[in-house]
Amino acid sequence: DDLYIDYKINIDVTGGEPINGLTLEDRLPKGLTVESVKLDGKALALAADGGSGDYTVTPDEATGLNVLHYTFPETPANVRKAEFAIRAALTNDYYAQYLNDNKINTTFANKASLRGRDNALQKESGETNTTINTSFFTKEGKQNELNGNLFDWIITVNTHFSEFVDAWI
Repeated sequence: DDLYIDYKINIDVTGGEPINGLTLEDRLPKGLTVESVKLDGKALALAADGGSGDYTVTPDEATGLNVLHYTFPETPANVRKAEFAIRAALTNDYYAQYLNDNKINTTFANKASLRGRDNALQKESGETNTTINTSFFTKEGKQNELNGNLFDWIITVNTHFSEFVDAWI
């Protein structure tokens, strides 16, 4: 799971109006997209290409960032608490760069917000930073103590997202 970022967004309204009809907006940093979303432990479905689903992920035309949107339904009424568990993954471009460079060491900064029915900003979170620092392929050798001509090699390949056919090391 080195190439995923798992995080939570908690909403807790202790006073004021409930969050029914409001929209959670999570602007993912450049290089990340949404892999999955759960609300209070229940998996939500992506509404892709105008289809049915619970949330959308669309690119912001001005910034190019992927933006997650979830609008709280009107029922059940008086919703005041919600916990989102979000799994983000590298975009195809960032993953290709990771493979090309054999590593990634990037810090991603993120904020989430709640918007009203009129799209006006209601509340914004503080900024959170997360770093992905991993390699695709590493090779370490240790010289044999009894025979200096022999080495013990440890080769690690992060194949989590890769599909190899007729590959060899």
